[in-house]
Amino acid sequence: MKEKLKQKKGITLIALVITIIVLLILAGISIAMLTGNNGILTQAQNAKEQNTEGSEIEKIKLAYNTLATKLNIGEIEKITADNIKQEMIKNGEDENNIEVDGMEDGVNSDINIYFKDTQNEYFINGKDKEVFNLKDNIKIYTFRSGNSLIFAGAIKSLNVKSVKFTINNNGDIKEQEGTRVYTYISAKDENNNDIKLEPQQLDANYFAYFSLNNINTDNLNISAKYSIFSDITGNCIDSETITINDLNQIPT
Repeated sequence: MKEKLKQKKGITLIALVITIIVLLILAGISIAMLTGNNGILTQAQNAKEQNTEGSEIEKIKLAYNTLATKLNIGEIEKITADNIKQEMIKNGEDENNIEVDGMEDGVNSDINIYFKDTQNEYFINGKDKEVFNLKDNIKIYTFRSGNSLIFAGAIKSLNVKSVKFTINNNGDIKEQEGTRVYTYISAKDENNNDIKLEPQQLDANYFAYFSLNNINTDNLNISAKYSIFSDITGNCIDSETITINDLNQIPT
C-alpha cells in the first residue's frame, strides 16, 4: 500500500515538473509572438504609424490640390507655405499642431509640413507635385576604398539641411556634419579602379559624406551613427547606427 502511494506521489511530481516546463515554453513563445520584430505588438505599432502617415499625407494633398485648382483658375498667383497652412486649418487641422515653411521659386515651391504631435515631417516637391515623408528621401551608403571608408548620405530633397556623422573607431570618435553638396564621391570598383559616383546614380540630388582614412584592420570595431536634420525646422528627423567589424562586408 505504501509503495503504491509513493508511486502516485512520484508520478504527480513528474507531471508537475513537465507541466511547468511546457508552460514556460508556451510563455516564451507567446512573448516572442507579442514583442519580436514580427510580433503582434510590433505589427500593430507599425500599422498605427502607417495609418497616421497616410492620414497626414492625405491632409496635405487635399490642401495642395485645392490650391492647385485655385491656381489654375487664376484665383491665386502661386502656392506658398502660408496658403498651404491656411487651407489645412480651414480643413480642420489645429493651427498649433503644424509648422509650415518652404523655399519659393515662382509657382513651384518646395514646402515642408511638420506635425508636432507625431513629429512627422513631410515635403512637397514643387516640381513633381508629390508629397514625401522627409526621412524616406535620404539613403545612407557605406563604400570601401582600400583601407578607407566613405560614409555617404544621398539626399533627394532641398529640405534636408545636413547629415551628421559620428564615427567611433575603437574609441577614437570623429564627428562631422556634412551639408548638402551637388558633387560626386570617389571610390573604387571591383578591379580597384577609380570611379566617380554621381548623385543621379542613386536617385538623389545631393551628397553629404565623410571619409575615414587609414583604417587599422586589426580588431576592427567601428560604430557609425547618422543623424539627419531638416533645413526648415532644424529637427533631427531620423537617426541610425551601424557597426562594422569586417571591411570585406563593405562593397567597394
